[in-house]
Amino acid sequence: MCAKQTNFKLLTRNEEAIEDLTVDQVMSGSCWADCVFEHYKFMVNGSLDMEAVRSHYRTFHKQDPEYETEMLIAFERCHSKRKH
Repeated sequence: MCAKQTNFKLLTRNEEAIEDLTVDQVMSGSCWADCVFEHYKFMVNGSLDMEAVRSHYRTFHKQDPEYETEMLIAFERCHSKRKH
């Protein structure tokens, strides 16, 4: 849904370095992420609601606890305001 709406396409094998990305690719990726976060209601007042993220992964991926754990760790690492 969001990929179609924002015209977001995954990178090809030849586009592995950040230098390979065009401005259009970066913008569509950013718009895609905004769309996904909005769709799943992960944002509250412009901030990521980690409780909503945890609830989503625990509810929709309970059959795959390893995936749930990996995704929650990734969200914490990428979006936590704590220093790592």
